[in-house]
Amino acid sequence: VEYTDVEAGAWYEKYVDYMTANGYMNGIGDGKFGVNNKMTRGMFITTLWRFDGEKYVNYAMRFSDVMSDEWYTEAVRWGASEKIVNGYSDENYGINDPITREQLITILYRYAEKLGLDVSVDENTNFLSFDDVFEISEYARPAMFWALQNGIINGTSESTLSPKNDATRVQVAAIFERFCELLETADVAETEAE
Repeated sequence: VEYTDVEAGAWYEKYVDYMTANGYMNGIGDGKFGVNNKMTRGMFITTLWRFDGEKYVNYAMRFSDVMSDEWYTEAVRWGASEKIVNGYSDENYGINDPITREQLITILYRYAEKLGLDVSVDENTNFLSFDDVFEISEYARPAMFWALQNGIINGTSESTLSPKNDATRVQVAAIFERFCELLETADVAETEAE
């Protein structure tokens, strides 16, 4: 799919192509991908749900901000039933809120755990090269360290991770494509071990 806001040769072009070709992400309309638009919490769980095969589950949600018949409803239901996503509370998911970099990595981490991936972190890895490493929320630290060690997330600069920054749609496309690459190599490792 050709998007008018995706520049040929841009660092993110291959990630956008990958996500679009596989049907994990769509454009935002008017021929645009929404390159620098913020990714919402509803958009992100829908992306992961599509990746997992769009499974419909029977699970009662209490989130008052998740409407019963929207494009994101079944994705949130699936994510909540699998304990991959939590809301801010039992009643509030934050469906239209921008997702932060540490939130989306935590969701991917929980999904990786569900798939049975090794999510351990090598204690010898130096994360202190990032000036803002201590800004990572406590709940997100194992996930962020795992993602860094496996090359799923990079810094927003050589010295910053920006864990609490809102993620843009191209950042998500890049992170998600790298996650898919990790899954492929993990599958290979499992096959070879059999």
